[in-house]
Amino acid sequence: AQSAPLGADALDAAEQLDAHLTTVSLAQRAQIQNLERLDVALALVLAPLAVGAAGALYWAGRRLLFFAHTAESRREQLVRVLESKAALLRGVTHDLKNPLGAAYVCSELMTDGVVGPLAPPQQDIVRRVQDLLAVSLGTVNDLMDLYRSETEGLRINSVTLDVGALIATVVEDYTGESHHENISLTTEVRSGQAPLMANTDPVRVRQIVGNLVSNAIKYTPAGGTVAVTVRAAPRSRDIIEVEVRDSGPGIDPEYHERIFEEFFRVPGVESVAGTGVGLAISRRLARMLGGDLTVDSSVGRGSTFTLALVRNAAAPR
Repeated sequence: AQSAPLGADALDAAEQLDAHLTTVSLAQRAQIQNLERLDVALALVLAPLAVGAAGALYWAGRRLLFFAHTAESRREQLVRVLESKAALLRGVTHDLKNPLGAAYVCSELMTDGVVGPLAPPQQDIVRRVQDLLAVSLGTVNDLMDLYRSETEGLRINSVTLDVGALIATVVEDYTGESHHENISLTTEVRSGQAPLMANTDPVRVRQIVGNLVSNAIKYTPAGGTVAVTVRAAPRSRDIIEVEVRDSGPGIDPEYHERIFEEFFRVPGVESVAGTGVGLAISRRLARMLGGDLTVDSSVGRGSTFTLALVRNAAAPR
């Protein structure tokens, strides 16, 4: 069928629709052009930033590599220095230990009267010589242990033992020294019905407790007390605590951690013989045994050192 001719109204509507579509198209084209200009502007801004960021990352990476290389180089130098120092120390301590030990044996022969009787003043002098030799030998042994632990590693040989009986034996070794210094030395083992058994190294435990008792006697004035207590820890039956409590001058809390550093000594105790090595090696040994060594003290009320031993410590690596 033949279409009917369009009327004037239909033509006007078509022209208006065409004009509207043209306007919308021009507006959208303008928006697209604005977006394109924005993209170009962002690219011009972001491109230098991206280049700068890439350069910064490259520089940071190079610096990290440099610092890593420097750190590794210095670590290797430090290892070599420690090994050289340890080798030197081993040689020096070996050369010192033999003549000191021989001198101590000679002094014992004199006190035993092997070379003839000694007058009381001579006995006193020889006893003082023995004390000095014993301190020197102890220092040499501590230094050897200290540097051996840093380079070669101290050996831990654990066995099952009665900690209370071991500590009682250790303390008994110092009764003569405490009597000579007029200090009351006591031991208390709070084991209850069963002994306090643990799987640990008796040699290292003896070394730690011996050092603590010796220090307590050394720093406690005449007429004072040193009390050693062995018990299960109040908060854990898996821990055995060995407390060494003295009535000495005490330690300021600001030095509680520093006394465990090598060669550090609390100010004001320079008159007492020592090198500041014993506590450092004692704490190191305690931690190698799976436990710890801590102190509770304040000036004027004495000190309490506590050795915590794990009943069944894992073998140290």
